[in-house]
Amino acid sequence: MTTQRRPIGVTVLAILNVVGSAIMVLVGLLAIGLSGPFLEGMMEDPDFREVVEELPPGVLSAIPGLVGGFLIFFSIIGFILAYGLFTLRVWAWYMTLILQGLGAFSNLGSLLTGNFLAIISLAISALIIYYFVQPNVKRAFSV
Repeated sequence: MTTQRRPIGVTVLAILNVVGSAIMVLVGLLAIGLSGPFLEGMMEDPDFREVVEELPPGVLSAIPGLVGGFLIFFSIIGFILAYGLFTLRVWAWYMTLILQGLGAFSNLGSLLTGNFLAIISLAISALIIYYFVQPNVKRAFSV
């Protein structure tokens, strides 16, 4: 069996996944850990307090934990994807194309609603998709 060299672009994307996932873990932990003091400060605003008093008990205090949990969950997916990219797993190639396609579709929607900065994200997704369908990249993933 011949060992395939990992293309530099795949390595860069894997590293970016690791960095982004690490940041998401930190933000998720901060959302969970600092929710109490943050919510206490927000309760000093009379308008915010009025809205909160209409919510069922415990709903507001659960939101930071849910957000933090989602961020940590998605960061784990990011770490797994980075591993797949580093080790040139076929599923990582497919997952990258699927996620970039979904991102491009989402950015198109943002662009149509007037968010013209979405063109940057759309271009990045398009470039990643284009890169991943190049013959040398497909060959590296044995696709």
